[in-house]
Amino acid sequence: MKFKFKGLSPFEEDVTPNFMGEAEMPTVVREFETMENAIEYVAKNRGFMVTDDKKLAFVVRNIQQIN
Repeated sequence: MKFKFKGLSPFEEDVTPNFMGEAEMPTVVREFETMENAIEYVAKNRGFMVTDDKKLAFVVRNIQQIN
């Protein structure tokens, strides 16, 4: 199953403290067998996910299963 991991960068959190409507969120798509495996992966990485290009690490705020 594919899962999309979303988060906010510190810059976006400062600019839009309580507004999520138009904020550009970093996302990463990865494959895991179950949602539990995806959560476990994030937990083992102290809540962080690294983008495919390895130029950004962000705190995961949402995990969503996608088709």
